[in-house]
Amino acid sequence: MAVVLMMAVGSVSIGSVTVDSVAMAQQNQFPGVAPPVPSPAPPAIAPGPAAPQAMQQRSPARAPDLVQRRRGPPVAVPRGENDSFPDRATNCVHYGTAAGVQPGEIGQFTRNCVNN
Repeated sequence: MAVVLMMAVGSVSIGSVTVDSVAMAQQNQFPGVAPPVPSPAPPAIAPGPAAPQAMQQRSPARAPDLVQRRRGPPVAVPRGENDSFPDRATNCVHYGTAAGVQPGEIGQFTRNCVNN
């Protein structure tokens, strides 16, 4: 009977320790533990990137150039007034292949088109 009584007293004391620790945890007051440090203020919002500038407008397209090819009808390749050499070369390759210029002929076609 003494054993049963000790177990009953032991469980009561454990229960009280558990209840006390829960109450202390809710108050953030554990012995030997520093209280929590509050979070720092949120950082100020840094200025973002500059507003996008208006993109440079391409010049109005002029009438397309007709570029003769070895076999078949000529190909119309559009050009802008201020197109750079790489722009002209890209247009020549794109419009030439779209018109059916063969892979073995696209180099000569592009040279004729760019220098036209």
